[in-house]
Amino acid sequence: MVEGVDRVQLNGVLTSISPYLEPGLPFGYLRGTKVVRDAEGVPLINPNSGGMIVSTTQSMIGDPNPDFKAGFTTEIKYKKLLSKWTFDMTKGGDMYSVTISSLLGRGVTMDTEDREKVILPGNYADPPTCNQDCPLTVDGKPVANQVPITVNDLYFSPNP
Repeated sequence: MVEGVDRVQLNGVLTSISPYLEPGLPFGYLRGTKVVRDAEGVPLINPNSGGMIVSTTQSMIGDPNPDFKAGFTTEIKYKKLLSKWTFDMTKGGDMYSVTISSLLGRGVTMDTEDREKVILPGNYADPPTCNQDCPLTVDGKPVANQVPITVNDLYFSPNP
C-alpha cells in the first residue's frame, strides 16, 4: 500500500455500497452502512418515522469471494455424434443486486405482495444520539416498533 492510504475503492457503481481493497480484509470486500442493532442483534427503529436507524459510519458488509469453486467437463463420442457437458459450481460469497433492490422497491416481486404498509421488526431508539446499542426502554424493557411505513418509503427514502 501507499503510505497514508488505508483503503482503495475499486470501480464502485453505487455511492452507498462499493468494493474495496484494504490490508487484512478479503479482496474486493463490500463496504457500506449497516442498520444499528441492540446487543441481541435486533434492529433499532426511529420512533418518529418507523424506519431503521442507519449507522453514520461505513464498515465491511460482505465478502464477495466464494468459499470454493469446483467444476468438471466430460464428453461422450459415439460414431459421428459428440456430446460435451460442463459442470461449474461456486459456493459462498456475498453480492448486492441493484436490480433486485429496484424490483422490490417498485413492488413488482411476490415479496411485496402486501406492500401498502409494513411495520419493520425492531425496537425504538433515539436516532440523533444512536450509532450503537442504545434502545429506548420503558420499565427496563425495550419498546417494539408499531409505526407503519410504506414499502416505497422503505426502499426510496434516504432515512425513512
